[in-house]
Amino acid sequence: MAKIMNIPTELYELLPSDKECLQSVDRRLSLIDGHKVKNVYPNEIGKPLTPRTVFRFQVYLQVVLHRVHDLSNSIINCVKNKQVASAFILLRALNENTSVIYDANRRLDVLISSGDFKSIFKLIFNLQYGTRIPDRIDEAVEDEGKKCEEATSKYSDNDVREAFTAQQILNVLDRISKDIPAHRGIYEYLCEYAHPNYDGLMGLYTKWIDKFSVEISTDISYTEHTVSRIFVSLDIFLGMFIEGHNGIVNKYPEIKTLSIEDLKQQGEDISAYE
Repeated sequence: MAKIMNIPTELYELLPSDKECLQSVDRRLSLIDGHKVKNVYPNEIGKPLTPRTVFRFQVYLQVVLHRVHDLSNSIINCVKNKQVASAFILLRALNENTSVIYDANRRLDVLISSGDFKSIFKLIFNLQYGTRIPDRIDEAVEDEGKKCEEATSKYSDNDVREAFTAQQILNVLDRISKDIPAHRGIYEYLCEYAHPNYDGLMGLYTKWIDKFSVEISTDISYTEHTVSRIFVSLDIFLGMFIEGHNGIVNKYPEIKTLSIEDLKQQGEDISAYE
C-alpha cells in the first residue's frame, strides 16, 4: 500500500471496498495542506502592488484553506476514535464551508462577465465579515454612519447592513442544487445528526436486541456502512472546495483589471498596480 499521509491504516482495513475514496481524500488533503501559508502580503519585491479586493480574496481563501483542513482532520480523528456523532456534525460544518466557496466561484462568473465590480467587492467583504449577531451589524452601521457625517464614506446604511449580514446557508445550498440536484438533500440529511432527531439519537446509539431490550452504546454506529458514508461525503465536499478555490484564484487577473478600472474612475493613482 502507498504511504498514508492523512488516513489511519485501521480505516483502510475497516473500509477495504472504499480504498479509492480514502486515497482520494488523502490526496485532496495533501493538496490543500500544500497550499496553506502563514502570511499573506499585498506587495512583493519586484512585483506590482496587489489591489485591495484581490488581496481580500487571497486572505479569505487562506483562512478557509486552514479551516477546511482542520475540519477534515478533525472528522478523521473522530472516526478513528469511534466518535461517529461528532464526525457527522463536523461534516455538516465542512459542507457549509465548502459550499460557500463553490458558490462564490459561480457567482463571480456572473459578476465578472457583467463587469460589476461593486458587487464583487461587496461579495468578498461579506464573505470575510458577514455575521448573524445583530449587535455587530448595528455597530458596523453606526461606525459607517459616522464616516458619512465626516464625508469619508460612500456607502449607505443599507449597503453596510447588507455587507455585514451573513448570507443564509440554505440560499447557498439552493443555488448549488441547480448544478448538483442532491446537494440540499445531503445537507438536510446531515442536519438530522446535529439536531435531536432520530438519526442523531436512536439511530446512532441504540440497537434493539428484542422487543423489550435495547443496547445503548457509542460503538453501535461504528460500522463499515456508516463510516463509508462519512468518507464518501468528505471526498465530495473536498472536491467541491478545490474546484471553487482554484476557480476563484484563476479569476484574480480579471478581478485585478476591474479593480484598477474602478480606481481610475475615482481618479486614483494606479501606477503602483501596473
